[in-house]
Amino acid sequence: IKITREKLEEFEFDQAAMQVYHFFWDKFCDWYLEISKIYLKDPNYRKSTQRVLLEVLKNSLKLLHPFIPFITEEIWQYLPERETEHIIIAKYPLFEEKLINEEAEKWVKVLQELIVGIRSIKAEYNLTLKTDLSVTFRSFNKEILDFIKNQKEPIKFLAKISDIELRNNYEKKKGEVSLVLPEGEIFINLEGLIDIEKEIKRLEKEKEKIEKKIAQIEKKLENKEFLEKAPREIVEKEKISYNDLKERLEKIIHYLSELK
Repeated sequence: IKITREKLEEFEFDQAAMQVYHFFWDKFCDWYLEISKIYLKDPNYRKSTQRVLLEVLKNSLKLLHPFIPFITEEIWQYLPERETEHIIIAKYPLFEEKLINEEAEKWVKVLQELIVGIRSIKAEYNLTLKTDLSVTFRSFNKEILDFIKNQKEPIKFLAKISDIELRNNYEKKKGEVSLVLPEGEIFINLEGLIDIEKEIKRLEKEKEKIEKKIAQIEKKLENKEFLEKAPREIVEKEKISYNDLKERLEKIIHYLSELK
């Protein structure tokens, strides 16, 4: 809300729209809605969860209204509770500092990093989201382990795993791959799930291709004539591609070392 209002006041309408867009899709839909499915099944949490979802949806529609007025008005008419007949006369959301909960945000970030980490391992080794996995998570921080213990159901549901074992002391076993996170390390046993030799060959082939692409871009970016004559957006695009490829290469090297 704060950034969107600031961008609107500065007449940076594209930036304002992108702020709301990313919040609505990347946070509200991708995370909050998915997690809420668990609590909506529980009679003890159903009503409070519905109230929060409705409040966030209403404010999101208000934020989006200047950019997509007809769509937001149509959805507004279907809301079970609304303070005005039409969204155009509803009060635009105000930023309230007192509603910021940094502690809650910290723990949500821990949850997201763990789930994204498990998903990324599945994606890297071409495992479907439905592949039944048992995960081990090691952390030397008891507070982190206690938090994850209380959030096992959302983690299992969103990461699509059968179970997650929590340990403060654990040594990697044969057939396992790991991923280091800021608050701990994930271990997943891939034995019987992938052909390790075939996977090594696939990653080595991809590594070779990426190294060639990186060399080509480096040659371009070292060329003064290219930097001076090429349109700025083309140069920026090459720099972004270079950084993305370097990041991907680091991941491939990591996964190859894990498999070997």
